[in-house]
Amino acid sequence: VHRRAARVQEGFGRLSQFVEESVAGIRVVKVFGQEQARMEQFRRLAAEQQERQMELVSVQSAAGPVTEGAVGLAFAALLGVGGPLVLAGRIHLGQFVAFAGYVGLLAWPLGSLGWLMNLWQRGSASWQRLQAILHTPPQVVDPPGVVAMPAPVRGHLEVRGLTFTYPGARRPALHDLSFQVRPGEVVAITGPSGSGKSTLVQLLLRLWEPPEGSIFLDGVDVRRLPLQELRRHLAWVPQEGFLFSGTLADNVAFGAPESPDGMPPAELERLGRLAGLHPDVEGFPDGYGSWVGERGLALSGGQRQRVAIARALARRAAVFLLDDPFSSVDGDTEHRVLEGLLQELAGRTVLLVSHRISVVRRACRILVLHQGRLVEEGSHEELLARGGLYARMAALQRLEEELNFRPGPTTQLQEVCGGARPVEPAG
Repeated sequence: VHRRAARVQEGFGRLSQFVEESVAGIRVVKVFGQEQARMEQFRRLAAEQQERQMELVSVQSAAGPVTEGAVGLAFAALLGVGGPLVLAGRIHLGQFVAFAGYVGLLAWPLGSLGWLMNLWQRGSASWQRLQAILHTPPQVVDPPGVVAMPAPVRGHLEVRGLTFTYPGARRPALHDLSFQVRPGEVVAITGPSGSGKSTLVQLLLRLWEPPEGSIFLDGVDVRRLPLQELRRHLAWVPQEGFLFSGTLADNVAFGAPESPDGMPPAELERLGRLAGLHPDVEGFPDGYGSWVGERGLALSGGQRQRVAIARALARRAAVFLLDDPFSSVDGDTEHRVLEGLLQELAGRTVLLVSHRISVVRRACRILVLHQGRLVEEGSHEELLARGGLYARMAALQRLEEELNFRPGPTTQLQEVCGGARPVEPAG
């Protein structure tokens, strides 16, 4: 029973995961026309699960007949052994009847014992699966000898010779990285995809454990600071804003310090305006009380990012880590929100990660990463004058903007796609 119950639980896990993915990705399934294929796959998984369930039931169903058969055998033994003893006068008839009564009283407890053992083994199999999760030790924990957080937290970040390799990877994601962010300074980090920008942010948050003596907050190694206290003074806007199933107000207030009365509507609206979210909220039927759906399904990618920005602002932290917060918004919204952010965060330490030159150019200093190494550092104008990687990235983005927003004469691409010859511009 235990072995087959464990197989049933594993099958239920796979089946539930498949259904959850199909529902969450229903738009992708429909766009690619995979409804029938997903249904067939579900039927196959369900049939396999049914087979496992039947194997379990076949064993469980044997418990009743076995216990009842045991009681029947007991009565047969009673008659076969006790009957001749009564006839021979070795025991009295009353003793025989009493013993038969005792055997009858054992019938129900024996049957319950079989049912209990079935239930126990099924529960044991489920409990072991839970224990595998509950007893999995976290990778990042407070080490012995933690020290108190600096009071007050000024927000001085320092990275010294940081080299980090993901478990199982062959080469480091970051290699010998060193820089400082002074309190109240806005520093941007840019670079090509895969250069280690997001990895650095996750190490600052200790989502991955950095090497000892590599990252410092106000002169203290972050590995010696209490984990919860460290994160309480850091506000994070991830690349993909994750929203919880609830209202907009709930998701924004998630980052705020605990308050018995919740976030005041005026403060909620102020944060929404700073994040560029309020104009969209005004069009929602219930305003900030509108339901966003599971993982923010009812909102666009840009709206989810702006909710994440408002949630981070509600944190009132000393250090803000903005990991490509404008990747899903248009240029006008980006400019408007960035202006409000820089004004709101004046005097706080800001680490702004983005691949957009239009975003990072507003920073006091810009760090350029390439293949996990710091290759350039300086202001926007200084980096352009050097003509290095940053200058090439800026030139490429300017070219992309010109191609996207400046219509010109018919090109060779149109000839290839439509079969028409290039048309000379009039005049």
